[in-house]
Amino acid sequence: MTDWVRRITDITSWEPLDARIDWQPMEEQLGCVLPEDFKEIAETFGLGEFSGYLNLLTGQEMNDFSVIGVLTGLRRVLTRVLHRDEAYSPYRIFDGDSGKDSLIPWARGMEEAEFFWLAETDDSNHWPIIARLDATEEWHRFDMSTAEFVFRMLNEDEAVEPFTIPEEFGAPRYLGY
Repeated sequence: MTDWVRRITDITSWEPLDARIDWQPMEEQLGCVLPEDFKEIAETFGLGEFSGYLNLLTGQEMNDFSVIGVLTGLRRVLTRVLHRDEAYSPYRIFDGDSGKDSLIPWARGMEEAEFFWLAETDDSNHWPIIARLDATEEWHRFDMSTAEFVFRMLNEDEAVEPFTIPEEFGAPRYLGY
């Protein structure tokens, strides 16, 4: 287990599931490889939520809780939006053909927060996190791995402000579904 994922299990007192997910079909459908630490988090925690706030998307099936499912839903909604080019400006939603500098969802906030990777290089392990609190807010960029971002978020680290888990959500925890 990598250091950042171990830190997440420690802070949430989570017993790793050690689930095995076949990522190849989803990555083939996406047309890219997902970050290794994201896959490790998904296999360690499974489907669920961090501290009643952050839902990590999975790769198990095409549903409302998967990277492919959410990405497909975003694409579908954008086909009906009049000013679709402005919806995620200055970025665009990854469509397989859009190449670099496009967004791939990896988590959803229980409120309206959106969490993406910015696919700006061929090496997904170095994709930055791009997030916003809601569609009317500005984007924030975090040059760190997914696991580091999640740990810092749970640990109320100001390096990931304004996305730290609010105190009223209680101690860091994970609730599997």
